Amino acid sequence: MIRQPRSSVASQKRTTRASAPSTADRPFPRSLPREEITKAEPAVPPVAPPVSLTSEVMQGHIRHLLSGTVDEANATIDVLHAASNDKVSMELFITFSGVPPLLRQACRDPTLSETSLSVRLLFSLFLDHHQIDIADKLVSAARVKGSPLEQRNALHILLAFTHVLPLPDTHPVKSEMVEVTKDLLLQLMRSLWHGTSLEVTYALDCFSFIALVPAYHDPLMSLMEQPVPKPTLSNGATTLTRASTYLTISHELSSTSPPSSPRRSSWFRRKSGALIEAGLERFKDLLVVKSPSLRTGINGLAKLACQGTLTERELVTAIVMELGKNTDNDDVQCVCGSFCKAVVTTLGNGDESDIHKIQAISCVDHLVQNEGMRHHLLEAGLSPELYLLTQLGADGPRIHAERLLASLLDKPDVQAFFKPPE
Repeated sequence: MIRQPRSSVASQKRTTRASAPSTADRPFPRSLPREEITKAEPAVPPVAPPVSLTSEVMQGHIRHLLSGTVDEANATIDVLHAASNDKVSMELFITFSGVPPLLRQACRDPTLSETSLSVRLLFSLFLDHHQIDIADKLVSAARVKGSPLEQRNALHILLAFTHVLPLPDTHPVKSEMVEVTKDLLLQLMRSLWHGTSLEVTYALDCFSFIALVPAYHDPLMSLMEQPVPKPTLSNGATTLTRASTYLTISHELSSTSPPSSPRRSSWFRRKSGALIEAGLERFKDLLVVKSPSLRTGINGLAKLACQGTLTERELVTAIVMELGKNTDNDDVQCVCGSFCKAVVTTLGNGDESDIHKIQAISCVDHLVQNEGMRHHLLEAGLSPELYLLTQLGADGPRIHAERLLASLLDKPDVQAFFKPPE
């Protein structure tokens, strides 16, 4: 065996150590710190596999929609929404007639909104799986006078389909859906003038959720200034007037009505009070020149704000206050200005009763808390009307006008508007 010299072995070891420098002496490559790397390149979450439901599982979910508890129905909607991208699952859902119970659950949801999973699932079925009959069922539910909650939610879903969710303009039924929603909104405005107490409350309830969503303001504002036609009745229908719902019922004559009594004296005794009252009303109409307000949606809201029940007045005030927050929409601000003008006109109308003027002042008292609504009221001539009420009004309106006037004079942005009438 040939042994190398000790010196050569030592030199080889030194060479090996020199050729492999330590990591402490090695320069760190140019790169971001570890914290910045984490921020610059976020971890991509794993993609969840598509949910696929079998036939038996789908039938169980549909049973929950039909007869399950609220929790079971909500859990089923969550599962179906997760499987909405799976074509096979949705075909099973449609084949087993799952659309009607899903639609019923959505219409009965008291917390329905544009982001509800039931609405998103219905829209996916309507758009991606060509379930056009969903629109027909929604229109039918919105028109049939059954449960007010189901009617309101059906209208809510129709508005969401046409104005919030991405329904293409080229969709074959979008134009028809837009026209139907306009007709439904006009019916709500007609109820403000010719509806019963329940119909008025339902209309205000619908306007309340519309006011909360700015995307719904344009279709509503485009109809607010249009005159609403008076509803026509046929087939001997009964008309219940709002002012005398429980007192006066007018019937159309029909062929099946019994013959009237031949005694004219008894008929005159029964109808004498109505004849005298009608004659007095006709005489007053000849003496007083009235300027009837145009029967539009905005004037209907103003009428309820001054003459409605406490609940109706509160709902109208809340609706107008919510609409006034949309300062970016000129049409909305124009409608708010028209509403304020109609309310201020009530204060100076000599034909209005004192209680109606007091209720109008109460509405104004709430509206002036908002700067934009306060400006609309002042532009409509609020200051001279308040001054006239404080000087010439009756005791009730005068006290409320003085209180409102004193609270407004403390605000620095309204001094230019408050000038006593000459």
